[in-house]
Amino acid sequence: MKVHFYHVGGACFVLKIDEDLLISCDPALSPAGTEYHFKSFSSIRVNPPIYEQNLFDSINIWLISHAHEDHIDEYGIRHIADGSTVVAPKKAGALLDNHQDVLTADWNDKITFSKQGYTVEITVIPAYHGNNFIMRTIVGKVNGYFIRLSKGTVVRTVYVTSDTVYHPAILRIVNKLGPIDLLIPNLGEVSPDTFGGPLTMSVKMLNMFVEQLKPKLIIPIHIDDFSHYTTTKTQVREMGFNIVDQGSWFQVF
Repeated sequence: MKVHFYHVGGACFVLKIDEDLLISCDPALSPAGTEYHFKSFSSIRVNPPIYEQNLFDSINIWLISHAHEDHIDEYGIRHIADGSTVVAPKKAGALLDNHQDVLTADWNDKITFSKQGYTVEITVIPAYHGNNFIMRTIVGKVNGYFIRLSKGTVVRTVYVTSDTVYHPAILRIVNKLGPIDLLIPNLGEVSPDTFGGPLTMSVKMLNMFVEQLKPKLIIPIHIDDFSHYTTTKTQVREMGFNIVDQGSWFQVF
């Protein structure tokens, strides 16, 4: 089973399994210079998404982590093809009222698909988008995703952290699901100096995830695409993590 990874930008990526199955995540596809207004701050998209117009035409499964516009926006919604199955939390799913195949998923739910000859088992993992309970309540629930792909006797696993900080409860859940072939962590260290911050993972937190989960490969994303992300690619590389360039396919396995 060959797995390729394509980083569109921000939290958006595509996984291609052999030449048969396509899974994508968080279609925020606004152009560079777009300004977004969140509850307590504004942000500008600094780096543009990079993709060919037909990249999303044949996506089999879309995973949506939450409804923030740096994860799903009007540009992205337009690129979700009618034949795609969408897995999303309730609030994000409501943005897709006109789409025919939206499955609302909550923490710890498990969804199994048969797609293109593969069995795709998706477990929803809690993502703690803030460093205390009050901030997480204000921000709202965010879904992480543990993906188990199997065909015959071959199995691959992918853990998409989504927007979360380090928390032992998350690690306990993920460790029960077995070894991780590919970890895709959202960094950014958003609002590190505010109440309840940071709202997303720092490089230090990523080290803690890696030490305990021991994934075979790590592809960090969600780094410097928006002005409210404070993590830099230099910091990531200095800590020994590789970054996959936007706009090209990278063979994971």
